[in-house]
Amino acid sequence: MEQEKNKPEKVKDDGFMTKGQLISFAYDVGFAIMIPLVILAVLGRLLDQKFGTSPLFLIAGLLLSLITTGFMIYKKTKSFMK
Repeated sequence: MEQEKNKPEKVKDDGFMTKGQLISFAYDVGFAIMIPLVILAVLGRLLDQKFGTSPLFLIAGLLLSLITTGFMIYKKTKSFMK
């Protein structure tokens, strides 16, 4: 009887994520969007101020962050679906 209490519950493998997995996925996707966007936008803005090329580097940073974010979300989605 004691052994049965310590066993973890089996999760049905019906293709759906649990609430914990969904929260973790949303958290990961949120950071995958936020971090590249903030870092590359700020870096682009600083480069524009230094070289006087406003908004060239800002736009380049935003485009690069979109590409990076798309790749990161693809990888996270692929890993959660396994």
